[in-house]
Amino acid sequence: MRPLSSATPAKSEGLVYAAAPEREAPTPTPTAKESGPADATRFSPAVSDDKHEDRPLPAVGKWAGDDKAVRAEQDALAKNPYRQGQDVGTAKANQESDKALVDHVCGKGCGCSKMSGGGSDDPLKSLEKRDAEVRQHEQDHHSEAGEFATSGPQLETVQASNGSSYAVGGNVKVDVTELADPSKTVAKMEKLERAALKPAEPSDQDRKVAGEAAAKRAKAMGEMSARGQNPNHSHAG
Repeated sequence: MRPLSSATPAKSEGLVYAAAPEREAPTPTPTAKESGPADATRFSPAVSDDKHEDRPLPAVGKWAGDDKAVRAEQDALAKNPYRQGQDVGTAKANQESDKALVDHVCGKGCGCSKMSGGGSDDPLKSLEKRDAEVRQHEQDHHSEAGEFATSGPQLETVQASNGSSYAVGGNVKVDVTELADPSKTVAKMEKLERAALKPAEPSDQDRKVAGEAAAKRAKAMGEMSARGQNPNHSHAG
């Protein structure tokens, strides 16, 4: 016998009653468990005992709270990129790995702003931010150095758990040799000083190059003065 479609649900536990035939009730036989609470056992169709009291059956279908749990899981997947397409264990391991990577490279490289979010739940955002800053920093050096740059931006990268590479440091090589004409040396070193200090946050190495250029510029200006030339006249183009 199957529960009737018009059966009335019990108010206390959400269970379904079956029609009660007038015969002696056999002993209930356990069958497969539902996918609900661990102690929920489904019995064979309910029958009446001598007093015509129906025995309840567990509700069939989703258990209370399943829909809410599914929605919560979907929200978590949407907010946490580590959970998409990964089991919980793998997602957690990848997240911790990227956090350690952020902590390792924080403050390293070209001297752009410190990486934020080392302890955040989304270290990939910190790596993305760092990547953008590093690329802009090195591009500032390269564009300002102009003809005195001997290389393009050279980037140091790391690979995160998602397989993507992120720039965490870099450099641009420049020619800081002095020229035969001290006036041209002055113009060149002025340009290289500007190039070294062009980024919003120059690194210690940037300041070192700027200091070297400033010293050579001062030396060239002294030579110009010794020759009776105006050291304040720049040939920068």
